[in-house]
Amino acid sequence: MIGALWFLVRTSARNRLRRQLLRLRQPRYALAFGLGLVYFWFFFLRNAGGARDASAVTTTFVAGFLGVVVVGYLAWAWLFGTDRTALAFTRAEVALLFPAPVSRRVLILYKLANAQLGILFSVLVWSVLMNRGGGGAVSSLMRGTGLWVAMTTFSLHRLGIGLLRSGVEEHGLSGAKRSWMPFAVFASAVGAVAWTVWSHRVWLAGDLGLRAWVDTARGILDLPPAAYVLWPVRVAFAPIVERDPGPWLAALAQALLLLALHVWWVLGSDRAFEEAAAEASEQQAKWVEQMRARRAGGAVVRPASRRRTLPLAARGAPEVALVWKHALWLLRTHQLRGLVSLPVLAFIAVFGFLGRGDAIETIIATIAAVVILVLLLFGPMTTRNDLRSDLLHLPMLKTLPMRGDVIVRAQVVSGALTAALPQLLLLAAALLALVLESGEKRVPAPLLAAAAVGGPPLLLALNIANFSLHNGVALLFPGWVRLGERGPAGIEATGQMMLITGATLLSLALLLLLPALVGAVAWFAFGPEPGTALVTALLGGGLMLAAEAWGLVRALGIAFDRVEPMQVAQ
Repeated sequence: MIGALWFLVRTSARNRLRRQLLRLRQPRYALAFGLGLVYFWFFFLRNAGGARDASAVTTTFVAGFLGVVVVGYLAWAWLFGTDRTALAFTRAEVALLFPAPVSRRVLILYKLANAQLGILFSVLVWSVLMNRGGGGAVSSLMRGTGLWVAMTTFSLHRLGIGLLRSGVEEHGLSGAKRSWMPFAVFASAVGAVAWTVWSHRVWLAGDLGLRAWVDTARGILDLPPAAYVLWPVRVAFAPIVERDPGPWLAALAQALLLLALHVWWVLGSDRAFEEAAAEASEQQAKWVEQMRARRAGGAVVRPASRRRTLPLAARGAPEVALVWKHALWLLRTHQLRGLVSLPVLAFIAVFGFLGRGDAIETIIATIAAVVILVLLLFGPMTTRNDLRSDLLHLPMLKTLPMRGDVIVRAQVVSGALTAALPQLLLLAAALLALVLESGEKRVPAPLLAAAAVGGPPLLLALNIANFSLHNGVALLFPGWVRLGERGPAGIEATGQMMLITGATLLSLALLLLLPALVGAVAWFAFGPEPGTALVTALLGGGLMLAAEAWGLVRALGIAFDRVEPMQVAQ
């Protein structure tokens, strides 16, 4: 049976690759592929070997960046849950594998083998990124092996979280009692980190610069008991950073032990896997049937949440109904709490550290600004209530009495407003922190007022432009974009997401050239009045960017009118 499943995995991977290559016969896919190769060479391969001394610095930086992202993602998954796409079987797999004489443990191994395809692609992309400074074939092999172990470990951790939460949701109190130990360990870990930071909070209270503050915070996290909590993350990423064979082998042995513990954990959850896989497969089957029957769909809503609704007028602009549909999805799937969690923490920090002095308000505002930038650039990767979900229901969208550009505009606005909500709240928290600052280096009131007036329109324009680009990629190249909840997700899909995000960020940078010029002209025109200059620059740049996004949406509307359902089928 293992041989048959291995044949299934191997054949499915080969057929998937062949389908992707066949798409290159279409000129738009071939052009995009060529531009992608040029982009990859220009940014990642052009200077390879030219700065070998920077290889260690690049590797350490990227590994540290990955570590921060992974810790944040896993903490979010423990608190708010994770999607179960990794557990879903197709209808053919349910019909043929579930009645077959195959144990649940073998089915878990089968799903893990399928996940390796995405992980290997991500390993390839990250290996090229980390190997810009050279290092030779042996160094690349060591780094790639470490990346594979780390990504596989955290993919298993994500799967284990889904299995645990599935058992709790399925069996309620009894499921929580059976799964009390992992949740107790997580709660203890959070408490240990919080206690370490709180007990050394005076270290952060001095007049520190941003870099010194970050270094101090990192030093605090290196102290026990927080160091014990973060030790598994360091173990997982140690083979990526080590460059000498001896220390690398020792680090790899520890990382493989951590990987083995995760395999044991997931394989021990075979009963929960059967229940969660059945539920995820049932949901996937519902989505497929809804698409075939040309009915609207989306995230599966719990029966208890169906009463939650928003009023919609019987008359009005038709595109408002599409925005209303996405807002209703946001309300019924409990995504709103995730969007407002970071702003709530920011406001708690503002009032919690009020009057402490030592420029703590400036630090809070700086952190909020950095988070806004991260959400602005990478928010479309997680906020997908737009065409990337509704393209699965293209036949139904085609029957709506609306022009293509109207539909595209409604879809883009839906995603942009959702992503802009936490950014606007964080902007309010940052401005409030700067207003309450009592130090000598307070930001002048006219500049704060200008940021309060011109900041929100600029953020909205940036989100609309960014979501226009992401929806344009999904509309023009549906075969290369994850649509709806199908396809790989999580750490194993980082390679594909990285390439798409890089292309869209490059396009966004080109879109920002003209708005930046308009803003610069406005700034220098009102130079003697900094408040007036800032608000004029922000509003002028935002209006120009909104005009560019409007033109892009009109062009995408023409593409929407021409796209056919068979082009979207994956």
